[in-house]
Amino acid sequence: MAETNDTLSRIGVYVFPWGKEPPTVESVVQLTRHMERLGLDSVQMPWHFTLPPARFSWGNRYLLDPLVVLPAMVAGTSRIRIGLNSGLAPILHPFFWAQYLASLDVMSGGRTIAGLALGWWDEDFKVGGAEPGQRGKRSDEGLEIITRLWRGEPIETAGRFWDARGLRLDPRPSPRMPLWIGGGEKSIERAARHAQGLNPLHPSLDEIRNVLRPGLDAAAARHGRPRLTLAVFNYCVVIEPSDNPRWVREELMPALRDRLHGHEPDDSIVWGSPEQCAERLGKLFAAGADYILFDGNLHGWLPEQFSEEQMSRFVERVVPLLSQRPAARRS
Repeated sequence: MAETNDTLSRIGVYVFPWGKEPPTVESVVQLTRHMERLGLDSVQMPWHFTLPPARFSWGNRYLLDPLVVLPAMVAGTSRIRIGLNSGLAPILHPFFWAQYLASLDVMSGGRTIAGLALGWWDEDFKVGGAEPGQRGKRSDEGLEIITRLWRGEPIETAGRFWDARGLRLDPRPSPRMPLWIGGGEKSIERAARHAQGLNPLHPSLDEIRNVLRPGLDAAAARHGRPRLTLAVFNYCVVIEPSDNPRWVREELMPALRDRLHGHEPDDSIVWGSPEQCAERLGKLFAAGADYILFDGNLHGWLPEQFSEEQMSRFVERVVPLLSQRPAARRS
């Protein structure tokens, strides 16, 4: 049991406010409760203003506001950590993000994981009135303001993009609330300056081993910071002999390849038989990943029930196959 708990302390899962089969607030909360019963460490939800049809061509633009759904997820659970992953730092005033995430952390009793990223959907920048070409500079300035507000430090000068002079935040979040930055190699320095972790999108094993892990360690040392969490976005596709081979061949695997931009899944993706999934997860940890954040229903292309079944298979069939590993620092 200790081995299982150690592994599950390093595993989170995405739930989505959209889908080919549109979710409801009730279904999202029910799915979150299921993940809590399985013993997973966190459930996280992405934030966007709208659902661009070019990226999601399943015929609907349905999108629940994550800022409404996340408090319902908190209220419906008692143990599992709840994450916003990720809000877009360059889009809205940093006081908004600082206040929202602080309030969510207070409401959750210290169970919040804060996630912020630079953004990539053109529609978000259109609605937010920000220039995509300035997203890096806007994010850096915004992150400085957010983290200073969380520490209770006064802000006495206006920035280039944001004016937070005289603003104070009360209540503030727990000092233990982690901030993860969504991004890859280019965001290492940003994470080392402002955050406790980096959350890249399914990097290769070589990228984890040779770029991200050593880069994070070196940046943390330069800034006098403790080890930064490398929380890797990944997929969970556990295939059992009882699965319909035709469905696997004609529906499941094409959907996974589409999420990988047409590439075949390799050992950096957790997929295959329970034995293969255990082996691939072990390789991710051995390469230097601290935490795995699974997308259990392929970004909404498959129904929520698929995510429920996949994560149940993962806990029941994959985790017991893993050799004992030391628990990761919860951060």
